[in-house]
Amino acid sequence: MKRLKWIWVAVALMVGGTAVGQINIPGGSIQKPPVPAAKQRPKPKKQARPKKQAKYYDVTFNCNAYDADLYIDGDYVGDANTIWTLKAGSHAVKVVTDYYNDYSTTINVSSNNKSFDLTLSEKSDAESQYMLAVNYYEGRSGFPQNYSEAVKHFLNAANKGHAKSQNWIGYCYEKGNGVTQSYAEAVKWYRKAAEQGYAAAQFNLGHCYHYGNGVTQSYTEAVNWYRQAAEQGFAKAQNNLGVCYEEGYGVTKSVTEAVKWYRKAAEQGNSKAKNNLRRLGY
Repeated sequence: MKRLKWIWVAVALMVGGTAVGQINIPGGSIQKPPVPAAKQRPKPKKQARPKKQAKYYDVTFNCNAYDADLYIDGDYVGDANTIWTLKAGSHAVKVVTDYYNDYSTTINVSSNNKSFDLTLSEKSDAESQYMLAVNYYEGRSGFPQNYSEAVKHFLNAANKGHAKSQNWIGYCYEKGNGVTQSYAEAVKWYRKAAEQGYAAAQFNLGHCYHYGNGVTQSYTEAVNWYRQAAEQGFAKAQNNLGVCYEEGYGVTKSVTEAVKWYRKAAEQGNSKAKNNLRRLGY
């Protein structure tokens, strides 16, 4: 029987059998031994590289403007004149002085205790000092009213050619606020600003000539400066120029011209001009 069984096995193999790996024979089956799988080598695990810790350094910023705000990478960080701790690398830096954007740059932080100079232009520095002076003069934005401090900062800006500050210094001298009263000094500073085309100073200088404060009285000069300010739309100067035409001060008397200038000032809400028009029946 055993011999017959193996004969059947051989025959089955010769004809291909009925299934791969298994041979059908009467009375049972023989399993074909499995083909051993090729050995799979496990892939080596990648070693995790240790993360580099970011380096931070202390850097000092020096800014020549008063009350300057510092922005780093678009974020407000505080006062520009101080020390800040920054991550190593490049940073966008911007200085803002009383909402007057003047200076932007990029810095590279790579070592400790490095100093960066944020030098604003004289124009922006003067503007920031002017705003600080106004805060002291008027006692606003948390500043105590202090005429002496105001004058100090007005002068810093005025000496850089800042017309608004020059006009303010003139006003301080005219009124004796923070300085010894002096019409001559007032005229000096009004003139500096007026010659730059600053309308308020042109009006103030015209007023000094009108009444002879600090200068030899001259209606002609008064009209000259009033007109320059009036043509820029300065209402007080427009009204005063109207007075000069009505009274014939430094110009040929003309009610028509007076009314013209009164109207310009009145349209801007100047109360004196409105009264002058009513007085003249307009």
